[in-house]
Amino acid sequence: MSKRIVCAVLCAVLVLSCTPLSGFAASTIVSGEWGDVSWAIYENAYSEWISPSGEVCGEDEPGAEERVAAELVIRGPGEIPDAPRTSEEEGYNPIRPWNDYDIAVVRVEDGITRIGSCAFGGFDLREVYLPSTLLEIGSEAFS
Repeated sequence: MSKRIVCAVLCAVLVLSCTPLSGFAASTIVSGEWGDVSWAIYENAYSEWISPSGEVCGEDEPGAEERVAAELVIRGPGEIPDAPRTSEEEGYNPIRPWNDYDIAVVRVEDGITRIGSCAFGGFDLREVYLPSTLLEIGSEAFS
């Protein structure tokens, strides 16, 4: 009987050791380059519960819905460009590669020296990480 248990444990260890760790992490939705920098969006990186009135709450609150959002990671070295805007008829909206994603976390890594105007404005950000190499933040970068 104990040989069967040992065999089962060894088989489980063998199977788990062959499983890639990336299967347990948030996966990349999309990535690219913009100006001098590269960027990647990771799905399911942030989660919170929202009440029917729009406030953050616990998952046990009646009518609460889970918001699952993404994390945007920007790598350098270089500068994040200013975001150009659409026409007046279209509301002067910033044009950025990550416009179509629900981003809650922005992580700007070491090597980035400037964040351009309107780079992250309009997102419902919950966490922002800035590097020690950052020297300048453009107007309306986060508004």
